Amino acid sequence: MKIYFPIVLLFSWSSLSAQILPEYSGSWYNRDQDGHGLNIEVIDEERAIAYWYTYTFGGSPTWFLLDGVNVDNRVEATVYMFDNMFWGLFDPVGLNRQEIGSATIEFSDCDNARVAYSMGYFGEGEIPLERLTYVAGMECNQVGKLAGDWLASIHFDELDFWVETTVHDDGTFLVFDALACIWEGRITVVDEAADRLSATVSTDTCGWKVSPFEMIGIYVEPYRVCGSGGQCQTHDAAMGFEGYAIVYPDDSDPTSNKVRLRFVRPLD
Repeated sequence: MKIYFPIVLLFSWSSLSAQILPEYSGSWYNRDQDGHGLNIEVIDEERAIAYWYTYTFGGSPTWFLLDGVNVDNRVEATVYMFDNMFWGLFDPVGLNRQEIGSATIEFSDCDNARVAYSMGYFGEGEIPLERLTYVAGMECNQVGKLAGDWLASIHFDELDFWVETTVHDDGTFLVFDALACIWEGRITVVDEAADRLSATVSTDTCGWKVSPFEMIGIYVEPYRVCGSGGQCQTHDAAMGFEGYAIVYPDDSDPTSNKVRLRFVRPLD
């Protein structure tokens, strides 16, 4: 069996960032300012809201609603304040909703974020945030040593077409194939002790669609590759995945295809 050196084609993913994930939902705060914080709800891929429980300048409890759109790893939100509803009456007729400014929540990973705000009378500033609670059953997938820069190849056949990509702390990644189709994926650690992995992958950027499907994988370190001429290279680590995808072409019936996905750490 011939093993070929990867042909490295340098497409950059610097302009593509991690997405806002449902797992970001939960309570967030700043431990140095314990006593106020945000409850964040990721509604879907496009929208998230947050309730900011805090205080007025006079020390009275108050809260703000942040209603935002998801852009890369940020929630860009309009901030609203509500008043003129009274306990026991709860009459919505007199409810007053004021748009008081804007805020951006930027996530650096599943447990760390930052809120930047500009809210008129309440001023402007930035507050680092850390996660306080998760929603049950929605804990984040942290991939640890798998995160970082890789060279990756995904294909239906034996064609070696390698591009630069980044696996984020939550396991998400993007990768081109030889037809310039963009595949979205997310890696999960199945068994850390045995280095067993899985990946959920999909694409709809070409003349056909692949719905999300699961691939089974393994992590190895180091990884030695030798070419047919006897020359060898050693990468710090590698990941390999295989699975079967249902491909939906625009002009023909669906077909089942074996898909291979490979990652190797770049050489120094």
